[in-house]
Amino acid sequence: MTFLLRNCSSILKFSHQILPQRLLHTTPQILAAPMRKKNKGIGNELMRFREERKLGRIQKEIKRTKAKGRILKPIEECQLDPSIEKELESRRRPDVVLDFEEQERRALLIKEWARCSP
Repeated sequence: MTFLLRNCSSILKFSHQILPQRLLHTTPQILAAPMRKKNKGIGNELMRFREERKLGRIQKEIKRTKAKGRILKPIEECQLDPSIEKELESRRRPDVVLDFEEQERRALLIKEWARCSP
């Protein structure tokens, strides 16, 4: 019994080195490159149809640009909505005059904030 235990313990010591290598079996299929999808052949008619559709879109775009000229995209930052432009004066805020106490309070808040921030 002790002989068996001694031999088993010595085998178990090296099992992490021996066993994984012996248990790992490779086959040609495992070593092969990954399978790829088969490229389905597209019929000539379908290819021709797609090319005609692309050509039609391009011709339509050419006609549109010739008729209207180059269409520029509007820049939202530079152009205002006409309804907002009409209400511009009513949207403008009135100037607020601060009294001395409010100015002092704001100045103290800014100083306190500067002390707390790194």
